[in-house]
Amino acid sequence: MLILITRPLWPEGLGFDGIYPNQIHRAAEANPVWSFWARWYDGFLQGAPLDWELQTQIALIPDEAWQKAEGETWQQVAERITRIIADIEREFYRMRLETALRQVERLKRQSRLKSIVAKGLARQIQTALDEYRRTVCNALPGALEPLDRLPGLLDQTAGTLLNERPGDEIAELVVAMADTIGELNRRLTAVHQELATRPEKASAATLVREGAYRSVGAGIAAFGGVALGTLFAPDTWGYILSAMGELVGPSQAEQIGALGDCYDSLIGPDAIYPPELWAPPDYSET
Repeated sequence: MLILITRPLWPEGLGFDGIYPNQIHRAAEANPVWSFWARWYDGFLQGAPLDWELQTQIALIPDEAWQKAEGETWQQVAERITRIIADIEREFYRMRLETALRQVERLKRQSRLKSIVAKGLARQIQTALDEYRRTVCNALPGALEPLDRLPGLLDQTAGTLLNERPGDEIAELVVAMADTIGELNRRLTAVHQELATRPEKASAATLVREGAYRSVGAGIAAFGGVALGTLFAPDTWGYILSAMGELVGPSQAEQIGALGDCYDSLIGPDAIYPPELWAPPDYSET
């Protein structure tokens, strides 16, 4: 389900923009109380939902705030909710920026070293992605698609650190990298849940059989027990976890730790899968 909602609703060029999508935008133009919901809807429509923590905070607005008191109109209720959401968003993004700016100060103390770390990780991930596409499949398993964004973000981060760009500019990149790690973690967690409840589901099967068997399984066989240089290899993920931890800062330690757990349970050589998924797929016709 999570992987599904992080994809656009309509394939490119097939969006039915003239039917329902424009309705909410027309409503927002006519009445500002719909503005947030238009952005929320757009996020799902484009496969880029609003931040999940922000959505959680809004979902936890007390029930009584949504109720119409005696003598109130529904317009007044909607205006109250709009003010509450605006306050939540303002505080959410303020705290996020402050946290990112503190991390920028840490990075700037060792800007050349951290630039090298970012550039090196970008090359490591890009090399692994290129090898996967060359030897396994041009399309990544859906759970790993966020990895595609990291090399570009890391290269930008390396450049801004070397060129001593303003803190706000670097902070935006720190936030973007943290968001990407968060999305990667959420997608892998969703696959982990699928394996526990419905192992036959396509996203779980794709990650395990197409990805893990071809890259890790074949790699381990070829390199005598060590899968070096592949997208699923322990050295690649060890570098991702350690370097991203340095670059996004201690505020993301929980996300980094959870991502490491996902690797160990889903991707790493010691991961345990349902036998029907781990059986080597037949590639004789490919």
